[in-house]
Amino acid sequence: MKKVLSILLILSMVLAFAGCGNSKELTGGYYIDEIEKSYQYELKMSGTLPNAANPISFYVYTDDPDLSFSEVSQAFLSSQKTDLDFYISEYQIEKAD
Repeated sequence: MKKVLSILLILSMVLAFAGCGNSKELTGGYYIDEIEKSYQYELKMSGTLPNAANPISFYVYTDDPDLSFSEVSQAFLSSQKTDLDFYISEYQIEKAD
């Protein structure tokens, strides 16, 4: 349980520093992130991160409609630079049953 809480705390901190939230949609159907970059799609991606007890959902702005949860979570959790272009606008950790 302590390990799961540690992972969730780290995830929350990384998302906070990554600039999640406070974005908007233009009337033309484009999604805008905090630095005014536009994206064509908003995707909801759900899955379970490694060593996590509960699933998580990401709301992601992207120009790639085929972007997968695996690609986003690997890029998000990695310290490596990636060529993927996306913005996590919101996330939600699902409650355990």
